[in-house]
Amino acid sequence: MGMRFSTAIIVSLVLLVLVACGSGGGGGGSGTAPVVSIITLYHPSGAKRAEGPGYRTDGDVVVRHGAWTDWFESGVVQMTGTYVDGKLSDSLAWVEYNADSSVRFDWQDY
Repeated sequence: MGMRFSTAIIVSLVLLVLVACGSGGGGGGSGTAPVVSIITLYHPSGAKRAEGPGYRTDGDVVVRHGAWTDWFESGVVQMTGTYVDGKLSDSLAWVEYNADSSVRFDWQDY
């Protein structure tokens, strides 16, 4: 898992750089790239629910963009995966876990 996790981190950093640079070849673009930062979400109990890079829309909707980790309320990892503009990447490694930490699904199942 160490190699897959390292690959996800590298991909996330590359995506962060690309998002920060925006599209196009320099000045004169009509829009601005969203500001990507680390976002932490919490369960109602206060326990960490999810964390990773992303941005918020004008409507305060979180858009995941990069390597994210989700946790069960107990603190056990629920899922790790890489998102691109809010969608889980089907070409990069992701793993979903059961509450007992056993693997439920991973990207190779599909």
